[in-house]
Amino acid sequence: MGDILVISAQMLVGMFIFELIYRTKISPISVVHHMASILIAQAAITININMNKDSSIEFLLCTVWGAFDIISESLPHLTIILYRVYPNSHRFLAALFRVACFTTLLGTITETIVAMYLFGQLWSRWILPFKIATPVLHIAFSAAQFHGTRIFYRLWRKQAKIVRDQQDAEKVEEGSEAETEHTRRSH
Repeated sequence: MGDILVISAQMLVGMFIFELIYRTKISPISVVHHMASILIAQAAITININMNKDSSIEFLLCTVWGAFDIISESLPHLTIILYRVYPNSHRFLAALFRVACFTTLLGTITETIVAMYLFGQLWSRWILPFKIATPVLHIAFSAAQFHGTRIFYRLWRKQAKIVRDQQDAEKVEEGSEAETEHTRRSH
C-alpha cells in the first residue's frame, strides 16, 4: 500500500476521533459508525502491511464505501452549515432538508446494493472473519445513515410546519386588515 493511502486512512481516523471528542451532540448510532470506520481503516492498513491476500479486496470495498460517503455526506454537512447560517429561512430550509433526506436515503440504498454486490462477487476470496465482519460493519454504517435520513425528515417536516403556520398567520392578519378597512369605510 502506498504512503498516500496510509496518510489518507489516518486522516480519516483523525477526523472521526476529532468528531467523537468534540461533537456536542452525537447519537449512539453515530458513535458505532465512527468506531467501526476507525476499526476498518486500521484493519485495512494492518492486513496490507502483513500482506494478507484479502487486503486488495478490503481496500476495494473501503474505496467504494468511501466514495459513497463523500458523495452522500457532502450535502448533509452543507445542509447543517446552511441551517446554522440561515436559521430563519424556513422555506429554503424545508426544501434543503427534503433534498438531504432523499439524498441520504437513496445514497444508502445504492451504496448497500453496490457494496453487497461486490461482497457477493468476491465471496470465494474472503476468509471467514471478513465474511462475518464486513456485513456487520455495513449494517452499522447503514444504520447511521438511515438515522441521518430520519433526522433530516424530521427537520424537513418541522420547517414545513413553520412555513404553513406563517402562511396561516398571514392569512388571518390579511383577513383582519380587510375587515378593519371594511368597518372603517362603512362608518
